[in-house]
Amino acid sequence: MPEVIKIELASVKDLVRLAYGLRYPIIYKYKGSDSNYLMIIYGTGGNIIVPYVKLEEEIEGEYIVYDTMSGNYRISDSFSTNPKELSMAIVSVKKQPLI
Repeated sequence: MPEVIKIELASVKDLVRLAYGLRYPIIYKYKGSDSNYLMIIYGTGGNIIVPYVKLEEEIEGEYIVYDTMSGNYRISDSFSTNPKELSMAIVSVKKQPLI
């Protein structure tokens, strides 16, 4: 049985930089009873890794657009076609047992 390893990150920027290094960077958002969360989920060594960020406010938008040259990011309602930017889809999760 795989182990679920949860890692709370310090900022959204840290989560975005980590997601950038994944093969299929998708960011999940979840509204908990007390906070909002952004997380990514991936597997390594037979384990499930869940880095996440706890937020006060809810993220609105369809994509997090990461500028690979400057390291900055922005929330957007549309996919970027700029070749120096990577658009990561934000997927809303209704129910999850991970965090």
